[in-house]
Amino acid sequence: MLTDNQNVNGIEQTNYSISTRYARNWSMGETKVRLGFASFDDDQWEFEDEIDFEDAVIEGEMAFLDIQDQELSFEVQHEIEIAQDTEIEFGVFFRDKDRDTNISEGEYEVEDLLNLENYDQFFNQPHNYGFEYEDFEAPDGGISTIEEQRVDFFALIEGENGPFKWEAGVRYETTDVSVNDMTLDESYSNDYDFWLPSAHIRWDVTEADRITASVARTVRRPNFDFISPAYLDGEYGDNDFFGNTNLQPETAYGFDLGYEHRIGRTGVFGVNIFYRDVSDLIEVQNTGAYAEEFCDDFEDDIGLTCDAVTSGDAAAVAAFDQYLDDEADNIAYVYTAENTGDGEVYGIEFDLSTPLDFIGMDNTGVFANLSLLDSSVTDHIGDRQFNNQSDYVYNVGFIQDLPDMNMAFGATYRQQGDAIERLLAEEVTVSYGADLEIFVERSWGDNFTLRFVGSNLLDSSKDEVFNKFDTNADQINRDFDEYELETEYAGPVFQLMGRWAF
Repeated sequence: MLTDNQNVNGIEQTNYSISTRYARNWSMGETKVRLGFASFDDDQWEFEDEIDFEDAVIEGEMAFLDIQDQELSFEVQHEIEIAQDTEIEFGVFFRDKDRDTNISEGEYEVEDLLNLENYDQFFNQPHNYGFEYEDFEAPDGGISTIEEQRVDFFALIEGENGPFKWEAGVRYETTDVSVNDMTLDESYSNDYDFWLPSAHIRWDVTEADRITASVARTVRRPNFDFISPAYLDGEYGDNDFFGNTNLQPETAYGFDLGYEHRIGRTGVFGVNIFYRDVSDLIEVQNTGAYAEEFCDDFEDDIGLTCDAVTSGDAAAVAAFDQYLDDEADNIAYVYTAENTGDGEVYGIEFDLSTPLDFIGMDNTGVFANLSLLDSSVTDHIGDRQFNNQSDYVYNVGFIQDLPDMNMAFGATYRQQGDAIERLLAEEVTVSYGADLEIFVERSWGDNFTLRFVGSNLLDSSKDEVFNKFDTNADQINRDFDEYELETEYAGPVFQLMGRWAF
């Protein structure tokens, strides 16, 4: 089949934030007040046109997306010294986040292309080849609002006793989420609250050595993309996505134990081990349902519907099985965000950041970081790591100051291990190439700095291996339906930035 396809996405984003802070000391301690407001507006339009020369057909789609996020936050905290080297802090935090979503889509199709007049002119149009789109309409959930109101109460006590510094606190967080889908005239709500205790201790063993330990419970709220009711075509490759309005927050109990050693005047070497016991892990999952466009193609080509297949109609099921074999390269599913279940993640981190003054190189600094990670969660097949988590990540680099010339330059090299994702009927292994970044900057006086940055200088690649299956049983039995390899390359990126302080 010979086709000509173009796909263009225009993006315009505007964001700003305003914040203010007020503090006052009085007879009962110090009171601090913070007020903030932030806004983010994301406008996008995307079209895709395709000419099928074999069937003499032109078809196209266009979508408009407008998402407006606003956030208002307010915090009051008060600090009192209750004894020598011991203080207590308490307060309240309020945040209101809102999102307005407006999505509209339209399409056109013209058959019998060879009989059209002025055929050549259609190849010179910027898009849609001069044809009229059908009436634009919103997909399911395409017009919606989300509001999240959060009120937290917190208290913290901290103190110092010789080489020991400690703190212990608790936070009570309450959240009220409301989702309104104007396209289906449906509303959803989700309320939850958590007690979040924490404790931390620091022990200065010597002037150069320090041990730290901490334990805490944390909560990760679902982001608005994951709870939006909008049905998005082709959001994950060819696969569609819609949010889960019943998604629960992810919580974890964590423990950290660290050791730091000072090198020279300002250098530090550190080791930290960590463990997280995670509940209601949030991940993107395959629902097993077939994508809307894939079902439309099935109906156009065969004359039967996916609903007939789902209902168990024998003729439809047989026809659909054959269609899956014939269209293996074009199968697309519907994804959503789900609470996979409970799991754990643990690892160790090594950090080094130091000038080389202890060997006489006062103006040269080096840094390095290595993280070794592992995790475990149970899905529809069995135990696996968290999706898209690498076994290791490291970066190394240096910075060289040239004080006589008011200049500096440096480089960073970064690499990470393979990331594996296991979904229903599909497994993906992603390998990333190494990244090298350099910078050179020069200052003029105390006000102006010019900085040049070159990144991805090794033409990093992204290599993906896809293992695809027809059913969950086939995936368990390793009965492959399709094996696919994809590679993407990106060239270097150069930036020149100026900073002026006034």
